[in-house]
Amino acid sequence: MKTAAIIAEYNPFHKGHIYHIEQTRKLTKADCVVALMSGNFVQRGEPAFADKYTRARMALECADLVLELPAVYAVSSAEGFASGAVSVLDSMSGIDFLSFGTECSYPECETLYKAADILAAEPDGYTALLKEKLAAGMSFPAARAAALTEYTGDDGISALLSSPNNILAAEYMKALIRRSSAIKPFPIKRLGDYHYSGKESENGFAGAAAVRSLYRLEGLDGIRDSVDGAALAILTEAAGHTLPVYSGDVSALLCYAAAVNSEKLASLYDVGEAIAGKLCSALSDCAVHDFEALASKLKSRELTHTRICRALIHILLDIRQSDADMLAASGYPSYARILGFNSIGREFLSSVKKDAALPIISNCADAYGSLSPEQKYLFDKDLLASRIYGNILYSKYKTAPVDDFRSRPIIVKHPAASSGTSNLIRPQKRGI
Repeated sequence: MKTAAIIAEYNPFHKGHIYHIEQTRKLTKADCVVALMSGNFVQRGEPAFADKYTRARMALECADLVLELPAVYAVSSAEGFASGAVSVLDSMSGIDFLSFGTECSYPECETLYKAADILAAEPDGYTALLKEKLAAGMSFPAARAAALTEYTGDDGISALLSSPNNILAAEYMKALIRRSSAIKPFPIKRLGDYHYSGKESENGFAGAAAVRSLYRLEGLDGIRDSVDGAALAILTEAAGHTLPVYSGDVSALLCYAAAVNSEKLASLYDVGEAIAGKLCSALSDCAVHDFEALASKLKSRELTHTRICRALIHILLDIRQSDADMLAASGYPSYARILGFNSIGREFLSSVKKDAALPIISNCADAYGSLSPEQKYLFDKDLLASRIYGNILYSKYKTAPVDDFRSRPIIVKHPAASSGTSNLIRPQKRGI
């Protein structure tokens, strides 16, 4: 079975994602497409617009198997996000391709490969330039792009690495190189204006951020042109019960977490002394207790808005810098948590179960006891993320939280299709 994997958030699942899966299946001639998806919190540093089961249901209209990326990796920097995700896929065995979207055409992807080689090797000349740029007060993404440009003499690198998707693409390639992985990187150029905020965009593709913005402004009517019928039906069913969720919905919990951990804020992942001090000062102002207001107040020339938002989520999830360093030093240990599959996905799971170098989890209650200490740390953070998200849903919609230990994967009756009515069997889950 030839298998292609996609690392994604599907926040929410839209027509551009369908295009990506269809192109991946067509161009790689894959029999099976595996989606490794962020859970209830996402890499830009906020809770997901829709819960992980709703997003997995949408993805299974096109993908054959959906796995959950552990929360610690899902809310990491581009390097941690890519390294954690690639670790899952590489350790499963049986994955032939890693497909990802880029903003550039194939010839320009050669420049991304070159950048990834340098980032993986970290030659002295490059690292010296990077330190110089950071010391000058540049943000890390800007400093890295400038250092690569100067080191290679290629002015095109800086422009390519100005796009978040290209940055992630380079990180995926770097992670594969560092693991000497047999998985082949497979870039696919994105189509349409993914930052467009109107109802229609070129080729009908609007990015997830635009879809979320449209939903916030106009509700379901605003996103009809951006999602297909099956996804719209799933979103309609979930609306007002498990979605939408926005960053502001964690404001009170974040302020509480920051208050009770005020003495150790600087030790938390991506926080440090600078953010900790500014955060304590901001929280002393009774007018600044909103998530976005806090992020805006903490933002600076050196610290991007997304970096600040991730730091705030690390406070919420109590992820320490020492723990993140331990996971990186351990080679990003993980497990494959199954959110859903169809008959093809089931066949793939059966084929790799014996040779996989990591636990494949369908029943959390059965699997938890066999996890290593590092894997248990990751899983405990997944459970915490689920409990926090469940608290949000109950506070906002009075929806009973889902217990990860009682949940079972979503099972799809038939192989994936890109359109049509839903063929899903709902996950077995009970409120607590």
